[in-house]
Amino acid sequence: MERSKYPRRRLIDAIRFLPLLGLGLWFLPLLWNARADETPMSHAILYVFGVWLMLVSAAGFLAVLVARLNSDTDDPVQENGLTKRL
Repeated sequence: MERSKYPRRRLIDAIRFLPLLGLGLWFLPLLWNARADETPMSHAILYVFGVWLMLVSAAGFLAVLVARLNSDTDDPVQENGLTKRL
């Protein structure tokens, strides 16, 4: 694998991992049920929307980085006879 493609592929892998990370973080409040009388629902709602905001921000940031790497290398990938950018 060429060295110039390595950072772009790792960023794409990070983008693919974000949904799994988000799913794990969103299920975390289910563990708070044992202490339901101690944890107000407003904290859980703020947590869920905070995780959502973090995921959207991280996806946007990673997308900008991948776009910069694509514009720097200008190396299209051939797939099924069509030119496609990663």
